[in-house]
Amino acid sequence: MSIAELAMPVFWGCVLAIVYVYAGYPALLLMLGTLKRRAPSGAIATAPGGQPPRVSLIISAYNEEEVIREKIINSLSLDYPRDRLEIVVASDGSTDRTAAIATEYAAAGVRVCDFPVRRGKNVTLNDVVPEAIGDIVVFTDANGKFEPPALARLVGHFADPAIGCVCGELIYLSAADNPVARGFNIYWRYDQQLKRLESRLACLLGANGSIFAIRKKLYRPLPGPVSNDMVTSIQIAARGLRVVYEPSAISREAGSTDAPEEIGRRSRIVGRGLLSVRVVLSEVLASGRVLLLWELVSRKLLRYCTPFFFIGLAGANAVLWTGVYGWSLAGQGIFYALAVLSLGARRAGVHLRPLSLPHYFVLGNIATLLGWWKVLTGHELTKWETVDRAYDTHLAATTDSRVLSRR
Repeated sequence: MSIAELAMPVFWGCVLAIVYVYAGYPALLLMLGTLKRRAPSGAIATAPGGQPPRVSLIISAYNEEEVIREKIINSLSLDYPRDRLEIVVASDGSTDRTAAIATEYAAAGVRVCDFPVRRGKNVTLNDVVPEAIGDIVVFTDANGKFEPPALARLVGHFADPAIGCVCGELIYLSAADNPVARGFNIYWRYDQQLKRLESRLACLLGANGSIFAIRKKLYRPLPGPVSNDMVTSIQIAARGLRVVYEPSAISREAGSTDAPEEIGRRSRIVGRGLLSVRVVLSEVLASGRVLLLWELVSRKLLRYCTPFFFIGLAGANAVLWTGVYGWSLAGQGIFYALAVLSLGARRAGVHLRPLSLPHYFVLGNIATLLGWWKVLTGHELTKWETVDRAYDTHLAATTDSRVLSRR
């Protein structure tokens, strides 16, 4: 068998895999959702006595002195009864003024869990969640700003006892001259649409770490180097409970500002995602939930493998030159050339807006490969690094003057 004959099945296998990941999987979700569509819960969750349930809002923080004050102000201004809301700042060994600033709001009912040694987000949550007083636990990050009704819209779904986890909508904001954030926003809108499609099947695969809620009794301690939003939601789905998406419960964060920051952030997410798949796979298999297993393989595992599909495609095209193969080779060459052009222009201080997508697409695949490398080489993934929060500080915490006056 010639090299060309060997390259042909590699080429078409990679093409089919790429098409399935980006188009086939969403199309099948759309079809299944049309066949099996359940109306969203419209009731308002109540605790015994007709009151809204007690909620614990847990803010994970590490060296977040630039944004923690605004985050607390934002949390205090939410449209939810204050006597039913506990706000907890979980500081994972912060060495700056994060805990000191948060403590200023103790009189407003903010509880600070200041751990002296940095151990990682999940280890911190494992200590904090069991001590939370709420029946519903909402997880968020220090740089995320909730819209006022976000909390109530999350909690409202828990009126349905079959629902175990609710994910809100995370919106990334980007500066006009930032091709990395702009390109990521295109990808992120696509990813959020997948969440909507999965939610129609009541089997959302992975939440948004900036804004998601669970029933406290469903929380299970997590290993350090996994994604808590991904593993927790999948574990709940594997137990037969519904995991749904609420796009009107909105949190806003700033996007990455440059390529190195995005590659570092994205590679860490992918690395933790790969470890998360390894942790939950046996549980999903044991659950017998075929839909959940299909989503896990399609949305996570195959998505993480897409850089290898593109490498295989390019490698096969290095051998196959004629007909449709020639067109494929030319298309790949043009796409990657546009990405390199955008990267070079950005280094020169020029933003070519139409090239944001190829710019980010190449960065994202490089970051995914780096995520694989981090996992295979045993890189530290338990602890997260705080990046420059300059743009996050531009996001308004609230317009409520009564809360602002507490500063």
